[in-house]
Amino acid sequence: MRALRMIRGLLLAVLLLASASAAGAQTRPHTPPRGSPERQALMDALRETVRREVGRPAIFEVRELRVLGEWAFADVDPRNPDGTPLDYRGTPMEEAWREGMMSDGMYALLRRRDGRWRVVRHVIGPTDVSWIGWDEAFRAPRALFPYPEP
Repeated sequence: MRALRMIRGLLLAVLLLASASAAGAQTRPHTPPRGSPERQALMDALRETVRREVGRPAIFEVRELRVLGEWAFADVDPRNPDGTPLDYRGTPMEEAWREGMMSDGMYALLRRRDGRWRVVRHVIGPTDVSWIGWDEAFRAPRALFPYPEP
C-alpha cells in the first residue's frame, strides 16, 4: 500500500513538472521553420493583405517571425515573386514610394482564430517602429515583439 502511494506521488510530481514545462515553453516565442505548414499559413495571410492593399502578388524576405500561442509578429520585406523589391508604381502608395517616404519593409501582427491566421494590424513601408504599443492595444504578449531586454 505504501509503495502504491509512493508511485502515485511520483507520477503526480512528474505530471506537474511536465505541465509546468509546457506552460513555460508557451511564454517564449518560436520561429516556424521554412517550409513548415505554420510558416506557410502565416505568409499566405501576409500575401493576401499585400495583394488587397497594393494590388500585386508578393513573397517575403523574413527578417523576424515570432509566434507565441495564437499570436504572431512579422517583420518582413515584401518582394515581387522573382525576389526583386516590390514595385509600387500604379499603386496607392506610388507617390510615397517615389518620394522616398517609405521603407521596403512591413510589420504585421497576426492572430490565429478558428485555425486560420489573420492579420490584425499591419504597416507597409514603415519609416518608424510602428509596432510599439501593439502589445497593449491588442492585448498581445509583449514577448512576441522585439523590445529590448530590461
